[in-house]
Amino acid sequence: MRITISVMVDSLAGAGDALEQQLQLLSSYELKATFFISCGPDRNAPLLSRLRGADHISSYADNLHAIPEQGHEIGLAPWDPVSWRLKAAVAHRQWISEQWKRALEGWRDLFSEDPLCHAATDFQVHPELFRLEQHSGMKYASDTRGKTPFYPLMLKQHSSCMQLPVTLPGVRELLNSDDLAEERLHEEIYDASLSKLPLGHHWRFVAAQDDLQLLEKMIVMWRGSSGEFMTLAELAEAAAGSQLQQHIVGWDTLADGHSVAAQSIQQER
Repeated sequence: MRITISVMVDSLAGAGDALEQQLQLLSSYELKATFFISCGPDRNAPLLSRLRGADHISSYADNLHAIPEQGHEIGLAPWDPVSWRLKAAVAHRQWISEQWKRALEGWRDLFSEDPLCHAATDFQVHPELFRLEQHSGMKYASDTRGKTPFYPLMLKQHSSCMQLPVTLPGVRELLNSDDLAEERLHEEIYDASLSKLPLGHHWRFVAAQDDLQLLEKMIVMWRGSSGEFMTLAELAEAAAGSQLQQHIVGWDTLADGHSVAAQSIQQER
């Protein structure tokens, strides 16, 4: 069993104490993960933070710098995650390009280097996003749900930037569907991870939104099943050794009614 854990850090709460606690937890199990970081505003931040001008996620610079310092992989997430969640799928390409430019500038200001990978908030995508990922030289992206690594095609927009989709259901998705009790979340996610996929499973955790105790339960269960943990960079390296196919990116409606970008029909290249 191969397991990859990626983390979205896209809120002030997620970049604060919650991030410190998560890094401590991963360190205690000697695990490495991939973190996707938004550097722009948190529009859900408390009003006082916004009035003081302290609503940018990058204001927690020390915490964010600690991620790579502790050996974890880091990647780019949208500049304004709340606006991206609401607008990206139907936006004009110019808006996508402006958001991308801001995200890159914010990242460079924070880390003094270019990002090597990207993940879209809530799996909300646009054809222009795939073009920009390729143009920016991203090694891979993780913007979609799916089963296997692939090259994306959306509305005639091709990209040679590999997609590493999330294969397992998220916490919010499960809680909003079928009246699943919170105390059974770990069982549901673990059961889904037992299905065999060529390169294993990928689970996404949202810092501060998802319960840290659940993350620890999943680590213990997967480790108890002799799970092999990989970062997304390691998964990308493994995928590069296989024959990747091009797939259309479509839209899938999850059990909670939320629409997400998803790996669809395979295309001849």
